[in-house]
Amino acid sequence: AYFNQMLSGDFETLYNALPQGVKEKTSVQAMQDDWNKESENVGGLPEKVSPTVSCYTPENSEQLRVEFVTHCENGDFKVLINYSADGKLYNYVIWQNANS
Repeated sequence: AYFNQMLSGDFETLYNALPQGVKEKTSVQAMQDDWNKESENVGGLPEKVSPTVSCYTPENSEQLRVEFVTHCENGDFKVLINYSADGKLYNYVIWQNANS
């Protein structure tokens, strides 16, 4: 749901659900700016976004990670949403892997 909300321009819902320590280091506008910058770096998101979604526990971690990867013209656009072992939202990451 968080990925789809951000895709539709609603960054406030994810921001409001983040732990206080993460909220103190970012803002709704910063989240949106990161999204825009990283998606532009890969040539923009396709009109009909259908990311590959995977869910796993990273090595040496008790967190659960949900990873959204969208293949774009110039690379992959990625959004990671991490949850703590008790199921609470932990943090998020937005970035791109540009084609070389």
